[in-house]
Amino acid sequence: MAAHPLAHSLADKLVQGDIAPGIYRIATAIRPAPLAAALRAQGWRVFVIDGKMIRDKASFLRAAGQALDFPAYAGHNWDAFEELVNDLSWAPARGYVILYEDAYHFAAAQPAAWQTARAVLQAAVAEWSEQQIPLVVLLRKSWYTNHDLPLIAEARIGATP
Repeated sequence: MAAHPLAHSLADKLVQGDIAPGIYRIATAIRPAPLAAALRAQGWRVFVIDGKMIRDKASFLRAAGQALDFPAYAGHNWDAFEELVNDLSWAPARGYVILYEDAYHFAAAQPAAWQTARAVLQAAVAEWSEQQIPLVVLLRKSWYTNHDLPLIAEARIGATP
């Protein structure tokens, strides 16, 4: 696979702290695999949530649990999700990225449940920051939802060939 300059540039910005821990909308052509490879090389972990089939709390929790490789004993409720996203002891890393693809499906279908998920993720960002370990959540294809979140676009990443 050829190197993807944008993936490497975004990885560098995340690792160097040029993009602070938080939740962002992302509008780039970067595919998950090159980004994950670039971050893995620097000791980070990337978890990709495939949101194409997420329409409710149950499908979100199932997909998130699979993507983050939650232990088999994990419950399928907000408390379990909050506990495990703040733990990740089975996946030690210098930093974490959760890339949530097609995020608009859940946000549009069940806005209140999505707001709960988002609040849990925002609290996890703060919790990991207290431990000096960055957590960045990237929402791709959030369309008309989540406009209150900052946007990372290719111009901000600024890769050079």
